[in-house]
Formats: sequence, C-alpha cells, structure tokens
Amino acid sequence: MNTIDAKVVSIRRYEGVSEIVSQAMETRLLTYSIGVWENIDEGAQLTLGIKSTDISLHIGEAPENPISNILPVIYEESIAGRLLSIVKIRFGDSLMETVVPSLWLEDFEESLSIQNLYALINPHHIHILESR
Repeated sequence: MNTIDAKVVSIRRYEGVSEIVSQAMETRLLTYSIGVWENIDEGAQLTLGIKSTDISLHIGEAPENPISNILPVIYEESIAGRLLSIVKIRFGDSLMETVVPSLWLEDFEESLSIQNLYALINPHHIHILESR
C-alpha cells in the first residue's frame, strides 16, 4: 500500500459520508469516507493509503480532470514483467508504486523521465489509514 501524509483542509458531511479535502506537498487531495472517520477535524494530520492498482499515470501537460486527484510525480524506476510491470514514482517524500501493462511500459518508458508525469487517483480509491 502506498502512503501519503497530508493535512485536512476542509470537511463536509452528509448522511454518514465525509468529503475530506487535504493537502500534501501543496497539492489538494479529495477523498470520501463512510462513517468510520467521523472524528476527523480540520487541521488533522492523516496518513492516506492508495493501492498500486489504483494509480494511473499521465505523461505530458497537467490534465484537466475534475474527477481525479492529480499529483505531480517524479519517475524513479521501473520493473518490467511479462504482462504487468511496476513503475516507481515519487511524490514529495513518498515513494509509490503503480502497476501498468508491460506493453504500455515498452511504449512510454523513455518518456517517463523526460516529460511531465502525473499520478491520477480517483477520490474513492484514497483510504484513510491513520488520523492524528
């Protein structure tokens, strides 16, 4: 599980669902939580978790996608497999892994280190692991 430390900026609650906006590395992150984390307040420090299969990569200019969280990341390395490969990326102090099709990696591996790279993460795929 990939992790990111973030600070809660705002919270909206409605019918047992919390919409939590946090900030990490000057990047806004949106996540939704159902019931379990009702004790979180603005200013709380969170550890967020994201599965490797829930991170998509975008190469080029920052996408305008209001559905996804868009994180500027730095390519670290890749581990090629037969069908699936792992791409290691860095977001601030967080070293994360994402799983991509090996054919995609063959086509785009050279571009990963020379172009802008972004991790796209759906708000429903960001999990709160810890609040402090």
